[in-house]
Amino acid sequence: MSTRKTLQETLLALREEYARQLPQTIADLVKSEEIIKKQWNKEDLRQFQQKVHRVAGNAGSFGFLSLSQTARVLDTFLVEILERNTPAEPYELIEINQRLGHIQQAALSPDEPVTATPASKTKSHPIPEKQESTIYLVDDDLQLTAYLAEYLKSYGYNVQVFHNTRGLIDLVQTYPPTLIIMDVMLSEGELAGPQIMAAIQKNRTEPLPVIFISARTDMAARLAAVRANGDAYFNKPLDIVAILNKIKQLIDKKRQKIPHRILIIDDTQRYGERYSKILSQAGLQTAVLKEPLRLIDALDKYPPSLILINTQLQSINAIELAVVLRHQEKYKRLPLIFFAQQFDQTLRRAAVKGIADDFLSDTIEADALVATVVNRLKHTEHQPKTDYLHQDVTTGLYNRQYLLSQLEWMKVTAADNPLIALYISIDSYSGISKILGYQAVDSAMSEIAQFLKQQVNQHDLLARFSESVFVILSTDRSIYEAKALANSIRATIENYVLELNQQQLFTTCSIGLGVYDEEISGGAPIALTQAESACQQAQELGGNRIQLHAKAENLKRDQYRQTYWQETIKSALVNDNFYLVFQPIVGLHGENQKLYDVLLRLHSDDHPEGIKAHEFLPIAEKYGLIEEIDRWVIKQAIMNLMQRYFERESIRLFVRLSPNSIKNSALQGYIRKCLAVSDIPHQSVVFTLSQPTVINQLKESQNFVKDVKALGCQVILQDFNGKTSGFQLAKLLEVDFIKLHPELVKPLVNKPDALENIKQITDKLHTQNTQVIVPFIEDATTLSLLWECAVDYIEGNFIQAPIETLNYDFSG
Repeated sequence: MSTRKTLQETLLALREEYARQLPQTIADLVKSEEIIKKQWNKEDLRQFQQKVHRVAGNAGSFGFLSLSQTARVLDTFLVEILERNTPAEPYELIEINQRLGHIQQAALSPDEPVTATPASKTKSHPIPEKQESTIYLVDDDLQLTAYLAEYLKSYGYNVQVFHNTRGLIDLVQTYPPTLIIMDVMLSEGELAGPQIMAAIQKNRTEPLPVIFISARTDMAARLAAVRANGDAYFNKPLDIVAILNKIKQLIDKKRQKIPHRILIIDDTQRYGERYSKILSQAGLQTAVLKEPLRLIDALDKYPPSLILINTQLQSINAIELAVVLRHQEKYKRLPLIFFAQQFDQTLRRAAVKGIADDFLSDTIEADALVATVVNRLKHTEHQPKTDYLHQDVTTGLYNRQYLLSQLEWMKVTAADNPLIALYISIDSYSGISKILGYQAVDSAMSEIAQFLKQQVNQHDLLARFSESVFVILSTDRSIYEAKALANSIRATIENYVLELNQQQLFTTCSIGLGVYDEEISGGAPIALTQAESACQQAQELGGNRIQLHAKAENLKRDQYRQTYWQETIKSALVNDNFYLVFQPIVGLHGENQKLYDVLLRLHSDDHPEGIKAHEFLPIAEKYGLIEEIDRWVIKQAIMNLMQRYFERESIRLFVRLSPNSIKNSALQGYIRKCLAVSDIPHQSVVFTLSQPTVINQLKESQNFVKDVKALGCQVILQDFNGKTSGFQLAKLLEVDFIKLHPELVKPLVNKPDALENIKQITDKLHTQNTQVIVPFIEDATTLSLLWECAVDYIEGNFIQAPIETLNYDFSG
């Protein structure tokens, strides 16, 4: 208890000190950002990026998890600009400023109480029963080693501390530890840690697990760690919980693997989904095949570790299906388990004949089901390996066939990001093979493969695609994050020294990036095709470079644009940068009512006239901000009405609503609350619904109209197309106004029958007590033609363009 208490007190003191210094750290970031905003200088931007990078790296250690994540986003963005080697664009400077604002907000408070320490999370790091795992900790920082050693000891590890490397090689050879934690920069030299570890590893038949720690974040230090067979690299201040996780992973010799995949074949819809849920909860990947006749296609797209088959299939005999499977050489040893409503001798005979490996009843308990599947998988792991079907023999990576089989599956299981392919071609492959032979080049490819393994994460798929090409498929990165990864790989390989046949060789690589998302036709394989084409272009330009395919470049720009608008909209809501403009709706036959259409604008220094809503509302809708904007518009419109009502002027405002808001029944409560405190006539608020929205959301639209009419508000149906369905909607909803679709108005000048069409529409709507508004009056000719119709109101720039004031003279 005393050790644990000391640890908690030490960590608490560190976190409190970090929190005290954080305001100055943020102020320093703000000062650096002001420098690069005043005058472009690459070195100033690099220094700013390094400061942001340090915050991203250490904030999480002290409980500021949101700060760390927020800084990491800005860090990635700055790296992208630095790689481009050209001045930042104006919109990029705006985005930097906005992201820095997010960092300032995240720095206000930690995500965890300062009293919470990783030491309290012992459940995720069980203490070994015996101190049989010995760790050598090598670091010349006396305070850090004392603290870290005590922490590791509290988890049951036997820790030996060394403040220099004298005699370390002999000691490791005589008394080898289970693992070494080594600082990169020691008193003996800037790269003394990796250098001594390289000497230690050279005398071993199997590399010793080693974790490097350092305040250095540069490529030279990381390269040195890689060359010393480092298993991990942690920056200071240390994330001790992450180090503990890595230690446990290395000591237990558990490498991250793709979870076992279970394919469940069941077309009865009785058991498949239930079994899938049970096995998924146990950490297994599952898929249910409801069309057994498509088994072969399914196996190509979803190579399973084990198959469960319902013997009471409706579309095919289950045993015959299993025999078909066993006839294929590559599936002869694939574990197969039958399940049935009740046991029968047919299942036993099938198992005896080697068709199936096990059988179970559909009434099996969840724990027993998991145990049966897991035990069968473990049994298979001890059998002769058949992974060669999916594995490249030279490098141990996945092979071309496996990668191609996973393309569609990875996109299906991906989250919000696109599928990105990195096509990595070694530029000097043929030269190395001619000079040193194929055995040497195989060694080189294996060494590069081991480096690439350290660059990818658990969501990536890394494969050797051909003799000189590696491919990475990623589904959890944006385009600029993938490009940052590609450039890191390119720069590292450029500086990498290959030691082959006692010769030192340097090589480079060219990397092409391709992308697939829902807006790009051709399916997921198009990402690979694009990446290969972009790589060829990079090689034609001289090699040792990164090249984005045109589609990927467009998507990157689109991602920038979406990020920019997303942050701009959030900022506008917080800082009141939105504003309303009003366009008068004028009575054509002397009506004295004062009606205005309410339109939304966004203030912008680059657009004195303001940015129109159609430029940013689609982004707002995509990122769930549209309803908040609608509420802002409603509130502002009612405030304008209150001012006019206070001045004893009666006007009505037409307020547009998005489809999302209409679907949300909570909006009616918000409208009711705003009206209750406004003391204005409720009929002065006219809510605008578009005809396409009503058609797509008829039930929700009916409910909305019913509720707002009950409050006394009015409703207008715009984009009215004049067809029978439109009249039916207008009658069903009992709308007060309709506004014609622009396509009905545009032909007025050139097509005489267009005017007659508008007359007929107006007459019919008048029989339903609905008033008609004709929009987009842009010239005197159109206006004069409409005098002949019985339309009630007109609107358009010829009458008056939208302005910020409600001062149109309706008396004229």
